[in-house]
Amino acid sequence: MPIRRDPALRFESEHLSRLLAWWRERCGTLGHLPARRDFDPVAMKDLLPYVYMVDVEGDGSAGAPLRFRWRLIGTELTAMADRNATGRWFHDLYARDIYDDFTASYAEAVRSRRPIRTTGTMAFSGAARDFLPYEALKVPLAGDGLLVDLLIGLVAPKGLPPPRPEP
Repeated sequence: MPIRRDPALRFESEHLSRLLAWWRERCGTLGHLPARRDFDPVAMKDLLPYVYMVDVEGDGSAGAPLRFRWRLIGTELTAMADRNATGRWFHDLYARDIYDDFTASYAEAVRSRRPIRTTGTMAFSGAARDFLPYEALKVPLAGDGLLVDLLIGLVAPKGLPPPRPEP
């Protein structure tokens, strides 16, 4: 099942709305993106098992093609994929027929400098749970406010209970 991109951000999971609200609150008025230092993991402590971070190298130009590396992968995501790929480059992990489909949404988030929602199954992982449907959101971050150098994502497997009310 291919990964479907939804830049319109039509969420089914309230968890994704929470990450988007965090990102929007930290976006600068001049189009500056938030940086990694703006992300406080404690504020989303209950979601951390489903959070990932991806380092972005290059800008997508001919001289600097985009490359992606898993920086951090939440414990539930590691269990769902049946492996821990932290520190690994995408091009070393995924076969060409999967790589292009899998990385398209990452490249779109980098180039557009906007969040993107995706839906699909864990088929890209090659895990026994490759049928598991999910909804995900990735948001771009930029250390200098302009050039995307990191993506933070949140995966909401179908059936993930709604967020607990905050005290």
